[in-house]
Amino acid sequence: MSADGVWRIEQLSSEDWESVGTAFLENGRYLRGGVDAYTVGRYELDGDQITITATTTRLGGVGAVYGRNSGEIQITLKGEVKNDESNAQATDGTHSTRYRYTRLGDMP
Repeated sequence: MSADGVWRIEQLSSEDWESVGTAFLENGRYLRGGVDAYTVGRYELDGDQITITATTTRLGGVGAVYGRNSGEIQITLKGEVKNDESNAQATDGTHSTRYRYTRLGDMP
């Protein structure tokens, strides 16, 4: 199984899932862009289990993620990839949040 591709990312808020950006995964590299942040890191796949270690740079904006709304945050996401979908739990070591990924297509 490969996790390579373009993925829509949704974050579980207090009310429902909210679209928060797009991720690009290719050959172990993880890149994510959104309105208020970008993320650069690496991912490893072990069967259907994915682990992403990355640095998110928050650019301000409304609402805090991991207790902050600006600056760099080291995060680890762990989840399962099945049928072009993934659910992951992310943490900075203190705070955690849930993400849902849906594969949109292949990398060019």
